[in-house]
Amino acid sequence: RFLRLAHISFMALSLTNVLYGLCIDSANLSLIAKKIGSYSMIIAAVFMPIICLFSMCNNFFQFFFFIPALAFAFAVFIMGLGQLKRG
Repeated sequence: RFLRLAHISFMALSLTNVLYGLCIDSANLSLIAKKIGSYSMIIAAVFMPIICLFSMCNNFFQFFFFIPALAFAFAVFIMGLGQLKRG
């Protein structure tokens, strides 16, 4: 189960990160907020597959699953806030 989730998150979050980078410039946010959102997406894209692979070997790592999930949710929140301010 975690192996499947790891390879899906590896591909999907990488593609989502590229699209996020293309759209973040149009958001009406400060440069610091844009950087925080971009770093949050990078954290999610890097750590989600790693934690999924580690969880496949040891169930202890499932407790760290919230880190990339919250990073992704925070980045989406920042993008949504910037798009709401824009228009």
